[in-house]
Amino acid sequence: MYSEPTTYYLIKGILQAENDSKQKLGQRFANCLRLIAGPQGPDDGVDGSTYFEGKKIHFQSKLSKKLLDKDEARRYYSDIKYHKADVSIMLSGVGYKETFIERLYGHPDIEQVVIHLLTLQDLLEKTKALQDALKDLPPLEQLEKIVKLQTE
Repeated sequence: MYSEPTTYYLIKGILQAENDSKQKLGQRFANCLRLIAGPQGPDDGVDGSTYFEGKKIHFQSKLSKKLLDKDEARRYYSDIKYHKADVSIMLSGVGYKETFIERLYGHPDIEQVVIHLLTLQDLLEKTKALQDALKDLPPLEQLEKIVKLQTE
C-alpha cells in the first residue's frame, strides 16, 4: 500500500495518461539519468542507455496500469541481451507479477546482469529498491524530480 494518499493519486494520474505522454515521460526519466534517450515511438527495447563507470547501462520504462507478466519478462530479457547491458533498470507503473520474476530470473545467464526492477511508488516513496539502485547508478535519484515536475 502507499504511505501517503498523494502517492496514489500521482501514480494514478501518470498511468491514465496517453501512451504518447508516457513515452515522453520515459524519455525524461532517461535524460535525468544522464542517459541517451531512445527514440519516441517504437524504441527497440531501450528508453535510455549509456556507459557509466565502464558498464553499459540499459533503461526501460513500461508505465502500464497492469502488473507486468511473463510475456513482458521475455521481451525485457531479449532487450537486455540484445543491447549487451551490464546494468538494467526497468521502471513499471505498478509492479511485476510473480510470473515476470520467475521468467526473467529463470534464464541461466541472467546473473551476469545487475537488474533493478522499480515502480513509480519506489521513486515517490524512496524505497529500499530505489536506494539499492542508487548504489549502481547514482544519478537515478533524479528520476523523482521529473515525477514532481509532471504533477506541478
